[in-house]
Amino acid sequence: MKKWLYLISLMLFFVANTNAASSDFFGAREVVAAKGGKSLLSAGELARIENAATRIGKPINVVGSRASGTAKATSDWDYVIEGLTNKQWKQIKNSLPGAPSRIDNLPRMIDIFKGPVDPTKPFITIFPK
Repeated sequence: MKKWLYLISLMLFFVANTNAASSDFFGAREVVAAKGGKSLLSAGELARIENAATRIGKPINVVGSRASGTAKATSDWDYVIEGLTNKQWKQIKNSLPGAPSRIDNLPRMIDIFKGPVDPTKPFITIFPK
């Protein structure tokens, strides 16, 4: 029931504020930006987040600039994962978008919040398979 309330809040927020639409993709409700109809998250990013959500058995919410469509290439990734334990974080910390790159030695660009999601601000919920 709670996830449906979040989803409805998300839809109402975007319809009221940006005329955005939503579509099902990788089992997630993804928000499509009204500007040019471009997806806010790439297929690869959605797949990585969904895999992490499946691994811990919890929905993962993308918030901040990535959810509002204002992110730049150097923007960090903000996630809300309610009830996340240290053990679960260790299972997913290197697989989420924003994890440090071993190739170019970039630092971690992830902020984790343990919730709940603020329904008055943009967010994208990715559910486990």
